[in-house]
Amino acid sequence: MQANACRQIAHSVTLKKPYQHEHRFERAFFHLDQALIRLKVQYPQDPNTRALQWLLRNLKAIDDQLLSIASEQVLNSPWLNSDTHLSQEGLTGWQDIRIRFSRHLSPKSSLFRHAVRVSVVLCVGYALIQLAGLERGYWILLTSLFVCQPNYNATKKRLALRIMGTLAGIIIGLPVLWLVPSIPGVLILIVVSGVLFFVFRQVQYAQATLFITLLALLSFNLLGEGFDVALPRIVDTILGCALAWMAVAWIFPDWRYRQLPAVADKAMAANARYLSAIAAQYHQGKDNSMSYRIARREAHNADAELALVISGMNDPTVSHDPRKDPAFRISCLNHSLLSYLSALGAHREKTEQSDFLQLMDDAVRLTRDTLQTGSANMQNTLDTLHALLAEITVIEASSDSREPVILQQVGLVLTLLPELVSVREEINHL
Repeated sequence: MQANACRQIAHSVTLKKPYQHEHRFERAFFHLDQALIRLKVQYPQDPNTRALQWLLRNLKAIDDQLLSIASEQVLNSPWLNSDTHLSQEGLTGWQDIRIRFSRHLSPKSSLFRHAVRVSVVLCVGYALIQLAGLERGYWILLTSLFVCQPNYNATKKRLALRIMGTLAGIIIGLPVLWLVPSIPGVLILIVVSGVLFFVFRQVQYAQATLFITLLALLSFNLLGEGFDVALPRIVDTILGCALAWMAVAWIFPDWRYRQLPAVADKAMAANARYLSAIAAQYHQGKDNSMSYRIARREAHNADAELALVISGMNDPTVSHDPRKDPAFRISCLNHSLLSYLSALGAHREKTEQSDFLQLMDDAVRLTRDTLQTGSANMQNTLDTLHALLAEITVIEASSDSREPVILQQVGLVLTLLPELVSVREEINHL
């Protein structure tokens, strides 16, 4: 229901119409409250009942925010009293331009590597055109430019689609030239092919290549050269694809996943900063300050970057890569860790229980040090880990307290640490 409400809000924003909150939510929350009361009576000692109670409170908090939008009282909502400024990521002057430009003047930057590849491909392609005296060699440059992508797998996929689309366009186009000899018919087909090319350009690259090939054949047919350009079109496409493939395979190759350890370390460091930002709010109270939102966003972006790098390893031609299994394991572990941290972030509220805060601080310190330093002091880490887990199981809280739910997430975070360290070490030594 709340997901549907979010879709309705998006629809209202798009159409610039007021959003009306459904009254079914009030009835649904009433029935949930009654069900939870009956569950407490039947199972008074069940720890899952407490977790369900906090889940219901979170759902009600979301409903309050949705209702505030419908009632036009959003400016008086307590959750907007915190810092709602956005981080300024736009260019602010020549100094900012110089700093951002200098960050990419290194082989570590994917933009730098891609720029070097494209430059080399275009230079080699142009030299090939001049040396061979190709009349329509610009097709080589266009093909290599469109096919060459920032990473190996994307280039290989685009390469296959380009060749298939070109061949299909030639196979279909040659009979069309025979069947439609009149100029009006050719002009109509040119318009149709051009429209279909733009329709499929972003969604189906093979079909888009087919229609642009048809457009090229039909256009040259107006000059009486439709049949003469078919073979050069195929040859130039193959040459352009070959140049693009050699560029991503030999110039700063990233298809061998050499940056996997660095990306994994970056994700761990981002998680450590996110955890520190969450823990601070258990002391000072909940707020959505810019520093907290930046730490949260960096953790999610690092997780997405790690998943993107590892997804490139799902390549049938690299079936015996020894890094493949530990890479997928660390991706799952990092995603689980981020999920537990997000749960801790959802419950962040100021608390006055000194024992709980001390336990939280110890757990955060252990997690942060382990994520940042790895297994430098693994034995001490394990001893501290077992002691903290024992404390978590001993601490007892009242049935209305949220501390057990939080400590459960802390315990889940701590149990991930040994396997995370082990997998990171395995990746670093391969």
